[in-house]
Amino acid sequence: MKAARSLIKLKNFSSSCLTLAFFSFVRISLTLFFFCILGLAAGGCSETTETSRLRPQAKPAKPRPHAIVAEQKQPPIAPWQLWHSTDMGSAELAQGEKLVAEGKLDAAAGAFRAGMKSNLVEIRDQAFLRMCGTMLKLGRSKEILNEMAHYFKQQNLTAQTAPPGLLLVAGYAYLHQKDYDQSLAWFGAAYNRTSGQGIVARRALTEARRTVSSIPTGSFEAMRDRWSGDAFAGPIFSSERMRRAQGAKVSSPLEDYWFNAAFYAAGGSVESREGVSEIDLFESETPLPEPASPADLMQASSAPLTLGLLLPFSGQFAEHAARVKEGIELAAGMVERVNIIEADTQGDAGVAERQYEDLVRQGVNLVFGPLLVKTSEQVARKSADLYVPFISFTKREGFPALSGAAYRLGATGESQVRALVAYAAGQEGLRTFSIIYPKTSAGAEFARLFRDAVERAGGRILSEADWENGDPQSVANAINQTAANPPQAIFVPDSLENSLLVLQQVKTSALSASMVLGPALWDDPVALRGAGQLVEDAVYVSLFNPASSRPIVTDFTQRYKTRFARPPDLLAAQAYDAATFAFSAVGQGPVDAQEVIKRLNTAPALAGVTGALSISADGEIVRLLPVVRIYRGEAVEVVRTTNN
Repeated sequence: MKAARSLIKLKNFSSSCLTLAFFSFVRISLTLFFFCILGLAAGGCSETTETSRLRPQAKPAKPRPHAIVAEQKQPPIAPWQLWHSTDMGSAELAQGEKLVAEGKLDAAAGAFRAGMKSNLVEIRDQAFLRMCGTMLKLGRSKEILNEMAHYFKQQNLTAQTAPPGLLLVAGYAYLHQKDYDQSLAWFGAAYNRTSGQGIVARRALTEARRTVSSIPTGSFEAMRDRWSGDAFAGPIFSSERMRRAQGAKVSSPLEDYWFNAAFYAAGGSVESREGVSEIDLFESETPLPEPASPADLMQASSAPLTLGLLLPFSGQFAEHAARVKEGIELAAGMVERVNIIEADTQGDAGVAERQYEDLVRQGVNLVFGPLLVKTSEQVARKSADLYVPFISFTKREGFPALSGAAYRLGATGESQVRALVAYAAGQEGLRTFSIIYPKTSAGAEFARLFRDAVERAGGRILSEADWENGDPQSVANAINQTAANPPQAIFVPDSLENSLLVLQQVKTSALSASMVLGPALWDDPVALRGAGQLVEDAVYVSLFNPASSRPIVTDFTQRYKTRFARPPDLLAAQAYDAATFAFSAVGQGPVDAQEVIKRLNTAPALAGVTGALSISADGEIVRLLPVVRIYRGEAVEVVRTTNN
């Protein structure tokens, strides 16, 4: 389809010589309409010397009422109305604001139009913006676009000089016409115009997300294909696709009553909303713009997102690598145009470094792996030079600090104790704790982390005692020391097998009423059955609970069983979450490694099968882990990180 039919072209622009090009997200300039001459403070216009005079302070005082505006109930503020209703010394602006407050929108639009005759550019431009915003409240979106096209040509403006406030109004105008493609184009233009900063950028991003989430199921995939390569809308579509795949429903679009004068005249009452009808809102005699072909819209390459799997496919950890690969492949099956290249680290740091270099030469955008600590540290050092991002699955924290391209997803001791203390102190209201830990480096580290977490939560550690594994007397000494001042909860950071003697003596001592807290090491169905009544009412962290009733977990578990003929384990679940998180953040289509890093660093939180995921500034993919409590022999989730 010819470029003249592009979705980025405004229909009915009056001059045939006016060339409307594609928007800037795909490196194609979008010619829009309006001005930023002398800086219109249109609720988030980019900061320049000219605009700074009109921009409100960070926390502006309530505007002083104009003398001609009577004290009265104000009508609702439309979502596109981000400007401050000051009169700027103009009688026409003051009169227009008075009429708006009275709900007389037709007359207000006329007053603002009169203000466009001012000799002062800033007043003329502000009058035009307010006129367009007021006309949109009347549902006159097509007329607005024609007005904007004329004004745009008259002022000789482009996407780089137009103020974001007006670009936002254009997005809402197309939203009124149910032209979602055009609407996303203008919201993206407003976002890019502000470099993603300020209130206009936030509103544009919010409305773009709502628009995408409201696209009917039958139209969604075709639109996603058109937008997949766009820097602004592509990640939004990818995130929404993941949301729907997890069972979320199509959202409601922006309510139609925002485009109807009766709503404002009635002060935004519910009754006024119910009175709004389709015939009031839409100009049925006006044809909508013809949709463009994907080539016209995006001119996007069909090149795939290329991923590398850097795992120990041979050697003693080969089975672990296979589970990770399966989780990633299952996630990749939910998206399109993904190419996967495998590389075997053999569990060796030197081999891992060479294989990482080879993956980079083959053009990968993102690497999943390595799995082990030493290999991850070695690849992190090399990635500081090559700067192609990788996501490791090791439990060792800290190595992402070696490179700005390194990320890590793995259950840490800190994340475990944070989840336990959040439940015990926050949900159960417990305030006193004790620690009985094994005399090992891991036990001492868990004790330190737990102590810090309790202090941050406002609780108090009454005692700490350690024991030698296999030494009943040392266990008895630890129990006696703790029982001298019984706490409300006891943390026992070791495996269930090693902790059985501790649990037996807790049950028969003055500590029997204390809640017992355990680490993720307890998340072992066989060991839990063997412990029997010793773990009744105990609480522990579950890194992955395949028996969870959450839809996102049941869906993942069923799809995994169907494809691989066995239930998923923790490694498969973590890998699935890592890939899902990456696809949601990065989107699909051709992106370079630097863009992948940028998108990962700004990715929103995502509900995963192993917990809610978000990324920290130091490259750690943080999880809010589920917490489980044993009730009548069954593991029951008492902290659900998401309802999905």
